[in-house]
Amino acid sequence: MQNPPSFVTQKLASLEGIAAELRGAAEQPMRRANLLRTQIGVLRQRAQSGQALAGPPAALCGVDKHTLDQNLRAITAPLEAEIAGCVIEGKQRSDIADDAEQVYFTCRDYIHTLPAWTTLTPAKAVILDTDDLKHLLYATRLNIEANTDETKRVNKATLAFADIEEKITEFVSKQAASQAIVVHQRGKAPLEVLFSRAMYQPTSQPDTLALLCRLIPEQVKAAILDSYDGGQDADNSLSIAERDQRLAALADQLAELERTEEACVAAMLDAGQKVSRRRFASPQAILQVVATSARAKLAA
Repeated sequence: MQNPPSFVTQKLASLEGIAAELRGAAEQPMRRANLLRTQIGVLRQRAQSGQALAGPPAALCGVDKHTLDQNLRAITAPLEAEIAGCVIEGKQRSDIADDAEQVYFTCRDYIHTLPAWTTLTPAKAVILDTDDLKHLLYATRLNIEANTDETKRVNKATLAFADIEEKITEFVSKQAASQAIVVHQRGKAPLEVLFSRAMYQPTSQPDTLALLCRLIPEQVKAAILDSYDGGQDADNSLSIAERDQRLAALADQLAELERTEEACVAAMLDAGQKVSRRRFASPQAILQVVATSARAKLAA
């Protein structure tokens, strides 16, 4: 999409500005750490050369040469401790800035990759019925984690035996259909039986599995079913229909949770509170948009 609506471009500009501000804040502790390293270098150089302390940096003024010579470690230790603190703080801020940049790039790319005929409309506003936004955001993110875990569990759940049996039947049928038997006999020539598969020339050597599926499909299906060990988790199995229904419900729940999450984040930022968006939050939820394709409109 080349020309998104103004409310989307404004939100993208806001996300970009937040990312740039956080990146600038992340660089401050590292600049301070570099300045402290320079000060320590000056201290050590003067102590080794025997020069009297004079001039910049101003933070060192008042420390005489004797003190430098005798207590260099004691003088530099607080500076080194501050450097360590700056490095830790810089890393934490950098991680937050990385997340903010990823959020911006994800949202920007989402908009740019939408088909030109897509229509974007503002999503229905989420009404927050509490003033304790921090607690609501925390609870919402816990529910998002639980939703993600449940989605993974459903995706990994063993299929119900009836669906397994159906898939095995489909597999055997495809194998049987792939193996054609061709019989040739002309004049006094001996009878010739050839076997062919799609894209291959007929040959006297059949594909054993395909041929068995063609000649004795029920026995092959029974043998495969006998080898199936998924029944040990039958209590947690789901049919394809049950799995698809459950995944659809989880997707709807996640969309609602992420809209609530974004409403909390936006309200907290407006109130001047410090809060970060999740790196992998849905771009639709962050941008608060509903995307409708031209085909969906026609179908409606």
